[in-house]
Amino acid sequence: MRQKNIERYQPYLDVCWHNAKIGDLLPEEEIYHYVVYLHRDYDDFVDGDLAERIQKYQRYELRNLDIQDVEAPWAVGDPTEFMEMFEKTGTYPPIIVDHTYEIIDGQHRYEALKELGASHILAWVGTRNILESRALSFSEFMEHNISRI
Repeated sequence: MRQKNIERYQPYLDVCWHNAKIGDLLPEEEIYHYVVYLHRDYDDFVDGDLAERIQKYQRYELRNLDIQDVEAPWAVGDPTEFMEMFEKTGTYPPIIVDHTYEIIDGQHRYEALKELGASHILAWVGTRNILESRALSFSEFMEHNISRI
């Protein structure tokens, strides 16, 4: 069964990990399938509301973030398994974060890299579209200035 899934999701692994380059932009659908594959148990994907959080963004950009800028919203278990994988292979699947760099998926990978003393981490960052950014900027502007009246 796992072999069949590997073949089915290999294109997503190639696009989102193996062949990905800093600055690449991908649609939400690619990130969605990539994250589904990374989770051994589909229930983890569902229970963590990952679909909903991933689908908040239409596109994702691969960036090399300062690990100190990433916000880890919850505590996780022992990252030893991931640390061993990183030490052995020298690579890891990029994490997924929102536009504020809060982790959507990849908490264990983040913890493992931080434990290993990494200064940067590869992350697919949810990007706002121009209209959404302008609407939020206007809304924030109004909020700030109405309080002065």
